[in-house]
Amino acid sequence: MDSILFIRGGALGDFIVTLPALRLVREKWPQAHIELLGYPRHAALGVDRYYLNAVRSVDTGPLAGFFIPNAVLDPDLVDYFGDFDLVVSYFYDPDQIFYQNLKRCNMPNLITFSPVAGLAPAAKHFCAPLSELGLGTDDYSSRLHLTAEDKAWAVEFLKELDPSRPTVAIHPGSGSEKKNWPIDRWVELCQRRVLAGKENFVVISGEADDERTQYLLARWPGKTPLVARHLPLPHLAAVLAECGLFIGHDSGVTHLAAATGCPSIALFGPTDPAMWAPVGSHVCVLERHGDMAAISVDEVCAAMDQTLGAAPPHPRQRE
Repeated sequence: MDSILFIRGGALGDFIVTLPALRLVREKWPQAHIELLGYPRHAALGVDRYYLNAVRSVDTGPLAGFFIPNAVLDPDLVDYFGDFDLVVSYFYDPDQIFYQNLKRCNMPNLITFSPVAGLAPAAKHFCAPLSELGLGTDDYSSRLHLTAEDKAWAVEFLKELDPSRPTVAIHPGSGSEKKNWPIDRWVELCQRRVLAGKENFVVISGEADDERTQYLLARWPGKTPLVARHLPLPHLAAVLAECGLFIGHDSGVTHLAAATGCPSIALFGPTDPAMWAPVGSHVCVLERHGDMAAISVDEVCAAMDQTLGAAPPHPRQRE
């Protein structure tokens, strides 16, 4: 295979749990041109970072015609799809309209598969269609390959923090309010830990998190912590890779943290961690089957102490 296209929409976490499938293809065809039709912001984590050679935005008007039966297809897109030796699509396509239109583009190999996960963990589901190519794995962890420039940016960003203390990154939001631990629990947790003076803190804030972030920061004891607000994803990933611990919800940022290898505590309630939690021995899941408020601050503190105590010293602490 010389050229391979993955078609993948969805949120950040959906992209990250697809990385094991991308890894299988990259390992099999290391010299191939692998491209993503998806969201450039997410794909930046893979472009020129092992997995991907290029990205094309899925937000293109002519693509809509591929979801209409027997449509007149955009000739440029027909040529685009037809140039690939293999196309793997995870678009939601229950009536196979997209599939039938893709077949009209005459690519040699076409695999389509539902983006609605049916196997746990989710990464196993997204690897499953590659069995048609003889590809398989028992390793469903997602791993990022950051550049030297990414890592240097993060070191500069974190340079004011005390290197003798572990750095804890927290993300108090998610894409869904029902997945969030009550914000007053975050306030209590941070007040306890900051007043104890044992850790540095970095607060992660995305576009959907501004209100919760401001509420937390307004109640922060002492000096305002370092805030990683709206960072490009490779920069955010590099910051998380430098941290000794991450705490968050069922969110894309939690998957991002775990994919860097950062020890992570994931707080779960309404969603199934067997399906959606990041895979890896460095991930601790605290779950309360639908009731996020049932997770106590004491439990999170205990998990922090255990994780930080078990982790080897971070390079920043050995400087």
